[in-house]
Amino acid sequence: MKNFLLILGLMLLSCHNSKKEESHSAEISKKEYKAIMRDLILAQKVQEVLASKDSLEIDPVALVYRQYGVDSIKLKKATDYYSRDPQFFADVFSEIKNELKMKLDSLEKNMDSTIKKKRSTDSIKVKKGVIDKIFTQKRKTPIPK
Repeated sequence: MKNFLLILGLMLLSCHNSKKEESHSAEISKKEYKAIMRDLILAQKVQEVLASKDSLEIDPVALVYRQYGVDSIKLKKATDYYSRDPQFFADVFSEIKNELKMKLDSLEKNMDSTIKKKRSTDSIKVKKGVIDKIFTQKRKTPIPK
């Protein structure tokens, strides 16, 4: 009976997963993770837009990794860690979406004001050109005295 218990105990110990427990915290803070994900989304969109043109000399995704001092493995570990909290993921991507929408709105507003400025300066040039033309043209009929 003792031998049976000893063999059973050894079998149970040998079946135990010998892997180390994964760390209980991520190497990347939540704030930094959100910034990295935002920049990666932008970098991937840049790649998509410029893919139709000649090949890029610089990989935008690699620039993001270099900027934050992370690599794909470290980011995957952080993603695995944070994926345990689905609400965090939903919040992060919602915040990223709002940030990008605000930046887009700001850019559109700046473009609109730039276009309006250009139109007003163009119209001033046109008016000035018309006025100059009027004064420099020879009159066909003399000015009455």
